[in-house]
Amino acid sequence: LAEYYWSKKPSKQTGSIGILLNGYDNYVTNTIVFDYSHIGVVMNHGTNILTGVHTWNGGGVGIVNAALGNRMIGCYLDGNVLQLDFASQFSVTNTFFLDTQLVVNDVVPLIDALVVTDNMFVHPTPIVVKNIPYVLMNCVFRDNLNSPQATQATKALSKVGETVFVFDFSDVLLFRRIVRAEYSISLKGNTTSVPLSYLEMYDEANTVGNGGVALVNSTSSCAVHLNFVDPYANVTIIVTAF
Repeated sequence: LAEYYWSKKPSKQTGSIGILLNGYDNYVTNTIVFDYSHIGVVMNHGTNILTGVHTWNGGGVGIVNAALGNRMIGCYLDGNVLQLDFASQFSVTNTFFLDTQLVVNDVVPLIDALVVTDNMFVHPTPIVVKNIPYVLMNCVFRDNLNSPQATQATKALSKVGETVFVFDFSDVLLFRRIVRAEYSISLKGNTTSVPLSYLEMYDEANTVGNGGVALVNSTSSCAVHLNFVDPYANVTIIVTAF
């Protein structure tokens, strides 16, 4: 599918769409969308399946998902992005991203059941999240080659006689909002593990050991702050953020 024959060069790109799905339960298989379709595939309704779809339409946007329940299996985005205007209940697996990205562009701050597994990215920033700090529920990001960020991460700090521990996860967490954090304290061979409960968008305090407080700053620095009243000696603290 294309807007022009390969031998013709358009003077400018139009707003054309190669495949527009305005219904449910459609299957698009073994299809190439090439120059110069403005957008390769748009899914405006749910429960559709793309299998073996290769979008090669001159850069820009290859595939747009705008509804729940759609799936992509074994597709190929060739220099054009996969744009998720609706990210919940969407699955993309075994797909190749050549010099392009997956862009989460949802305007709803809660994303439920987004599955991105077993894909290959050839791009320095494979997954891009827009400015909204999303909350994730039942989401899976696994075995995506060349993707340096994840939806959970663990960091450790060892200090002597300190009361303040700051764990900054902005360099490793994909979504810029910490929904939940767990930490453990190792002191003189004894280890205690304390889960932090769900925290809202703004800084809220939870009681921690030694009568101190824990702050999850999930809107600006994507960090966990542990502040203790009395210093620990030779303590190692491990924090996992989700």
